[in-house]
Amino acid sequence: MTIHRTTPEVSDATSDHWAAPMTETQASAPICLSSAEAPVSGLAEILSAAFGNHTLIDGEAHPADDIIAGFFKSESSIAYPSALENIILRHQDANLAAATLQCAARFETRWPDWRKAELVRNGLQSDDIGIRDAAVRAAEGWICADVIKALKIHRDKTPWLQEYIDEVIADADCLAAVRGAQS
Repeated sequence: MTIHRTTPEVSDATSDHWAAPMTETQASAPICLSSAEAPVSGLAEILSAAFGNHTLIDGEAHPADDIIAGFFKSESSIAYPSALENIILRHQDANLAAATLQCAARFETRWPDWRKAELVRNGLQSDDIGIRDAAVRAAEGWICADVIKALKIHRDKTPWLQEYIDEVIADADCLAAVRGAQS
């Protein structure tokens, strides 16, 4: 059985909250930490700084949580594909794409299940093991029929990752059985 993480608390920015150091470009331009207003490149830059300076660990709050939570509260998250999805699906930096997907899955979104499944499916098709692992972690956070179907179709060439996929599927099947017994 897999260990399920809890959704981290998303804080208001407080004085003890971590902040990424500014680059020269950021220091000379107005800073927009609201991902709703930031262009894709700006959002990618902000997330890259957050992930680059602080390790993303399951179950622990991360500075990127506030950025992504703000994005999901914005109207920009509804656009398809959103800036966040573009980072996950198209960014050159595999580590940034993987961390963004993994962190995004910590939150409930207004995205329909098919959009979540599309991100998981695309992640599973990556050559990068970090992105495939992040896709499975996202699937675990966004358990729904479409996402589980994407997991069931995929066969990973890396044994430990396939075992993890099988565990997530088994957990989802168990959860479905419990829900069915309760109704």
